[in-house]
Amino acid sequence: DGSTDGTLPLLRNYEGSHANIHVFEQKRSGLGRARNSVIPLITGRFTFFLDAGDVIDPRALAKAVGEADQREADLLFTQYTVPRDEGDQPGDGVAADATVWKQLRRAQTNEERQVLAATLEGQPWNRLIRTTLLQDSNIFFGPTSAYDETPFHWHSIAMAERISFASVSIVSRKKFTIRRRLSALSDAPSSTAQEALRYTLERIAPLPSFTNLREHWLLFSRDVLSSIGDSSDRDQLHSSPQSPQPSAKDQ
Repeated sequence: DGSTDGTLPLLRNYEGSHANIHVFEQKRSGLGRARNSVIPLITGRFTFFLDAGDVIDPRALAKAVGEADQREADLLFTQYTVPRDEGDQPGDGVAADATVWKQLRRAQTNEERQVLAATLEGQPWNRLIRTTLLQDSNIFFGPTSAYDETPFHWHSIAMAERISFASVSIVSRKKFTIRRRLSALSDAPSSTAQEALRYTLERIAPLPSFTNLREHWLLFSRDVLSSIGDSSDRDQLHSSPQSPQPSAKDQ
């Protein structure tokens, strides 16, 4: 995605020596659009996204894939490590997520797990998603410069019929800003946040599972708007839109 720090030549070297590594490049268009461009090309059973500041434990990732296979999970949530000097103990994720993990262990139904998963940190690096679910359900990242992960977070949870979790930490976050709730980026323009919320709602509101998730969507959208000091359009962002579901060719 337009990197100028020498990443591309390094990746090309890996690609040349490893048959299972494929590199795609594009002009800088934003993280969400970069991820969307390769979603139709993915061939593995599960898909895992990561950010530039992530360090991956390959053995933990392999274990998570094995557990996802064993449980026939559509969506498997995993823990992650945050450096001690950022306020959390290693392996616990952010403080709010640690509380949710305790509740996930007691959840009996997929509907309960959907609700709890919706309150986790809304980033792609805390879950494995079955590739057929990702592609067949047209689950994409948003087109906005911030909050691009919000549609992926909510849509993946709303579409998953078998949500599970694994007490394994795949990612170590080298740089991380603790946020009270998912994607509350207080420095993003209010128009960006509003567009991301509308974009997400258009995708999840027509789904049967939205009835189960609606209350938590309301809390989330209110928190996002409050974090940017914006009280406008809240009614529109909380109501179900009439827009049809987008197809893959619309992305």
